[in-house]
Amino acid sequence: MASLRLVNCSNPLPDWARPKLPAAVRALADRGHELDCTEVLELDADRRWSPRLRARMLTEAFADDAVDAVFDVSGGDLANEALPHVDWDAVAAHPKPYFGFSDNSCIVNSIVAMTGQPAVLWNPAAGVERGFDAVDAALAGRALRPALTGAEGLAQKRWAGGNLRCFLKLAGTPYWPDLKGKALVVESLGGSLLSLATSLAQHTQIGSFEAIAGIVVGQLTEIDEAGERAAALELVREYAGGLPIAEAPGLGHSPDSEPATFS
Repeated sequence: MASLRLVNCSNPLPDWARPKLPAAVRALADRGHELDCTEVLELDADRRWSPRLRARMLTEAFADDAVDAVFDVSGGDLANEALPHVDWDAVAAHPKPYFGFSDNSCIVNSIVAMTGQPAVLWNPAAGVERGFDAVDAALAGRALRPALTGAEGLAQKRWAGGNLRCFLKLAGTPYWPDLKGKALVVESLGGSLLSLATSLAQHTQIGSFEAIAGIVVGQLTEIDEAGERAAALELVREYAGGLPIAEAPGLGHSPDSEPATFS
């Protein structure tokens, strides 16, 4: 049996997540795993929790040898606040799978940059819809990849990136991972074609496209829902300058999203 700990590195646990947690706990228990949600659920959901508190939750989950993996279903804006307060030596000394999505792209990539350990871009609540095979695979040390179309060879590369807006918050900080030879994952929940263009421009200006081996485009939720995915992909091709591009239709914010290991 694996012992799993829920933490909250970004905004306070969103309203949609709380009703899903009992189903996740039951589904994981059916697989022989235990998910401890106690600390997160006992915190006041109506106020911003201090970055030191959020960092402590993450540090303690890693430092506790009784915890086998760490879940985070929070998102929003605040994950990068916690980064300077994390005890990265403790995280490095106790390697274990971390699962987070959306704004926790900051945490996923920081774990890679600061410790050399892999981490998984995934909303663990999606396991209620698609099952928790990803947890068993990560516990066994296997890399996770979503289904790809296009440049499928990018599945064999190491991956970085994630939520486009949130990942770029790491630029210029010690938490920015080495992108050399990696596939850059690009996905988003909100945003327009204009916001996509400005984020791609920033990647160009900081040299991302000179380092990477290719681009994996996941769900661009608002753009996709507006029927503008073709235009978005054309923008990516314009900025990619001939780099291989693959699509990962299951990677992003959907309730049944697919996981991806970053390393």
